Amino acid sequence: MNVYDEFIEVMNLGPGDVNLTGWSLDDEVDLGSSPFALPRQVLKAGERAVFYGSVTHILLEDSGDTVRLINSRGVVVDARTYKAVKIPDQSRCRVFDGNGNWYEDCFPTPGVKNTRKG
Repeated sequence: MNVYDEFIEVMNLGPGDVNLTGWSLDDEVDLGSSPFALPRQVLKAGERAVFYGSVTHILLEDSGDTVRLINSRGVVVDARTYKAVKIPDQSRCRVFDGNGNWYEDCFPTPGVKNTRKG
């Protein structure tokens, strides 16, 4: 883990396991970074996976961008578009984890519960 690296976190909000084989992360369609194929991994209910930019090569543009989670059928199952960064090293997160409101003033917490304090 590199605490100075950007990351994208994926969380299984469902009641059952999710097999991420064939899923991918990407930014805007046909712009910026190439899609990153998620590794063969099964997320159990409530489990999360963290993918760092040094591995995915997805560059989260400070001028604004879109992050997309795409399932094995090519369907975008989640996406987030964000505006230009106002404060360096801040994280965007959902509170409550995974399905609450989006906030732009979160403390980076890769792999653990999202928080706006730290």
